[in-house]
Amino acid sequence: MFRYFYIGFAILLIWVVILVNKLIPVPLFQEPDEIVNPVWEKASQFNTEDSLSFQLVYANLEKHFAKPAYQDVLGGLYFRDDKTPEEFYRKIAVRSSEEVRKYGRFGLALIYKNWQNYDLVLEELNEITEKDAGYYTCELGCALLKKGHYQDAVHAFKKELTFKDGNRKSANEGLAQAYHMLDDYAAIHAHMADPVFAQNCPDYILEKEYYLHGPLIKYLSLVLAVQASWDLVVAAALIALLWAFYYSRFKIFAAKDYVLYTFVFVVSCIVTLSCTVLYDTFHYVFKFTQGQTLLSGLRYMIFGVGVIEEFVKSIPVFICLLIFKNRIKEPVDFLLLATMSAIGFAFMENIIYFDRYFGADSYSIIHKRTVLAVIMHVFCSAVIWYGYIQTKLIGKFYYVLIGTLVSISTHGFYDFFLELPSSEGFYIFSFVMVVLSFFALKAFYNSALNHSPFFRFDINFPTETTSFAVVAGLCFVILFEFILNAISFGAPHANDSLLSSLLAYVTLVVIYSSNISRIILSRNHWIKMSSIFASSYSAYRTHGNEVVLLPAKKSHHGGIYPLYGKIIGQENYAARSDNYIIHLSTPIQHNNFPVYNILASFVSNTNQPHRIYTKLYYESNRFVPDSRGIVETNMVLLDYCIMETAMEKPSWLYQISWNWKSLSAAVAVFLILLFSFVGFMNYSTSIDYYRGAERSLSTLDVFNASEYCKGALHFNKKNYEARMLFAKIRMDGNFPEEALDDLHEVTSVPTYIGADYYAVEGLAYYQLAAYDLALQSFLKCHEYNNQFDSLYWYESNTYGHLNNSVEALNTIRLFLADKKHAGKDAYKRAGDLYMSLKKYDEAYFYFDALVKNKEYYTHALLQRGICKYYMNKKEEACIDIETAHSYDNPAAIDYLNQWCRQEIEAQEQVLMMIE
Repeated sequence: MFRYFYIGFAILLIWVVILVNKLIPVPLFQEPDEIVNPVWEKASQFNTEDSLSFQLVYANLEKHFAKPAYQDVLGGLYFRDDKTPEEFYRKIAVRSSEEVRKYGRFGLALIYKNWQNYDLVLEELNEITEKDAGYYTCELGCALLKKGHYQDAVHAFKKELTFKDGNRKSANEGLAQAYHMLDDYAAIHAHMADPVFAQNCPDYILEKEYYLHGPLIKYLSLVLAVQASWDLVVAAALIALLWAFYYSRFKIFAAKDYVLYTFVFVVSCIVTLSCTVLYDTFHYVFKFTQGQTLLSGLRYMIFGVGVIEEFVKSIPVFICLLIFKNRIKEPVDFLLLATMSAIGFAFMENIIYFDRYFGADSYSIIHKRTVLAVIMHVFCSAVIWYGYIQTKLIGKFYYVLIGTLVSISTHGFYDFFLELPSSEGFYIFSFVMVVLSFFALKAFYNSALNHSPFFRFDINFPTETTSFAVVAGLCFVILFEFILNAISFGAPHANDSLLSSLLAYVTLVVIYSSNISRIILSRNHWIKMSSIFASSYSAYRTHGNEVVLLPAKKSHHGGIYPLYGKIIGQENYAARSDNYIIHLSTPIQHNNFPVYNILASFVSNTNQPHRIYTKLYYESNRFVPDSRGIVETNMVLLDYCIMETAMEKPSWLYQISWNWKSLSAAVAVFLILLFSFVGFMNYSTSIDYYRGAERSLSTLDVFNASEYCKGALHFNKKNYEARMLFAKIRMDGNFPEEALDDLHEVTSVPTYIGADYYAVEGLAYYQLAAYDLALQSFLKCHEYNNQFDSLYWYESNTYGHLNNSVEALNTIRLFLADKKHAGKDAYKRAGDLYMSLKKYDEAYFYFDALVKNKEYYTHALLQRGICKYYMNKKEEACIDIETAHSYDNPAAIDYLNQWCRQEIEAQEQVLMMIE
């Protein structure tokens, strides 16, 4: 029956993904990023070198380097102009005057600081002769700090603080960092009286300072602060609800105590915040840190992280043991309390991790922690209390010690492997550890259920519904993550994130929901860890199923067979669970007493899966373990026989008639799967290369970015984001033909890149002077809601090259409709177009604005004069034309001779005649 639920659920998921792609092709609720001017903007003081100062140079370059290194906008890439300021400062660094030269050196030092080349920074700063100046000593201190000269850095920062107009903010921050590296917190404490120092002290230093010297309230407010957005809190809550629901399903013999579970969860959320305090104690009091070597790192992960976190997760369970002892009624309750505590811990940790590691990439951290970290937290908590259960029932104290050691060591090794570089592949060990932990947890719960005082043979674990709940919950989590990605970054980015993680995620979903390890309820039976993957489970050898007992070769009483009966339970016997209590329809006689219930104990399998060899026992007492955990039974062996159940439906593999046709089909299916896997891996690798290209551009490494783009397209030619980025890089390098070649490999342009695609295509054609084709591309841009910023500008110029002045004017007007485009080039363009159409009143507006702003001055003067002439303002026109002529505008003389000087000469002739 559940197969139809799975099919329906899969269809629903696919439908939601398709719907999201239709409804959210671009980020939702996200305004277009405002384009930051990438040009180096000089302050007016830079026009006069004598007016420069260290403070002015610092402020100017800080503002410049705060701009993004590159901006990927519709139609191209805007790179921050770092060459112009470098050339400017190199130029003044070689001036003859030291008063000017020092500012050039200082500017170059700041540029090298942005490159993170502190050797060059020190080299430039040491060339400056005036060393007692604000901002200079601060930058000297920063460079010394980066090079590890901490004491010298302290002196430099202290000196900076003596200057009235010094860089006090950076100096205080640097001073705190230098003292931190020297581990001189007494000095930091002495400076805390200065509010400016405390305000600029980094949080990680304040944390240690408040821990060592107080006040306590400030320390707690700093370390206990948790910030997270609603979407990440909801994601963490969904994960917690999923696993809390799953593990609460193991409470099958008694009513679930939701109040107790909620109490443990809430207490765990609260005490989780104390982990930071314990970590600080380890770090600052015991000086126990991670260190630099692998061995010290492993030691820290086990005895630092493992001990602290497992201790904190045990606190809520201990509280329940003290307060609600009477509500804990069976062994499985201990595991459930430990599980709920671990889920509460993971809930808080997830919120912190989501806030810390979620950035401009994606929400992929959500599904990773869902299937990995939460399971590991639950296992490491439960294994301690599983040892406690064994100690309580068997009476051996070492079980709880073993459980504790397994807990902290497993936790430590898991974190240790995750901390290692992912390129070395050690994370696979963490992956395997989580899978093993998941099945070990099932074994813990199974054993706890088997030892429940409320054990009932007529209750079975709801395997099918639980598996479906796991699948549905895990799929819902990744679907929620997909929707969040689509809302924040658009459906294409969400698709990439989903597909790149789908293989590993689906693998874990299948493993978690599989029947590799079944819950086998057998009273008083301890599940061995060696058998968690090897189950003798049969659907027809469970409670309520009918069986037939048949004679075997070793049978001594063949005449009593066949015997008909029904399985009423399973018992632990000889450390095995596959011992079936059978209630016979017709009793057999033993010592003149009727026997209704017998025990069929598994011996071996037959060549038929629905038949097994068994020993028949008569149970003369109940199975009650003594203080040693050993069952002293008084079992009477009655006979050897075969137990037959209904025949299970064979696997579809066994139903195949293997011949050349079926073999061919199998090979074809294998090749299809192999091809799909290769395609999936290529898709994921292509995304990784594209992310590498983005990282390279963030450091202005254009060459590596182009190489990454090539790699991305090599693995997946349909990686349209990489293709567009590569085309833009080619355009930036002045290779429009190559950019067009890349673009034209796309046979069908996806909607989400349409505006960008046709913008780049149009600009490439425009650069190649193919104006007809450029215009076609620009017009296609209008079919999309998002258009590149300079569309109308290039469209107007294209119409101009095609001698269509009317459309050129219409489009430049649309360009100027956006007030941010109001500038000298656009005004000149608009004025010239109005002039070409002899619309002098409109042209006058633009040229008059240019004249007033002293922009394109001589051209604007002449054109304004011409406009005035046709507006019947001849005297004013002649003044403008004469002025333009005085500025050596060669075109002005013709208008002067034609309109102005002839009239003057005529007036002079009239005066001469009068005289």
